[in-house]
Amino acid sequence: MITRKDVRVPSDFAGVLETNAQTLAAFEDMRPSCQRRYVTWIEGAKKLETRERRVSRATQMALDWKRRHETGPQKAQVVDLKQSLSS
Repeated sequence: MITRKDVRVPSDFAGVLETNAQTLAAFEDMRPSCQRRYVTWIEGAKKLETRERRVSRATQMALDWKRRHETGPQKAQVVDLKQSLSS
């Protein structure tokens, strides 16, 4: 799998991403440098068990990344609250 930002994703990680639309969307929303960092981390595993664990962990981390970088009404409310507290 190659993302629309030209990052080559290993087949085992791509398979997991493609089974969950939310996780795939979260991964594709990341900056290319973040995507490459995830791929490099996964490919750096020497043992199969480690790689499988990293693939699993990377899917959770991608969803967490998406939650932390969301924009929209909820994020805007937090910003408004912070601004009102500092006034």
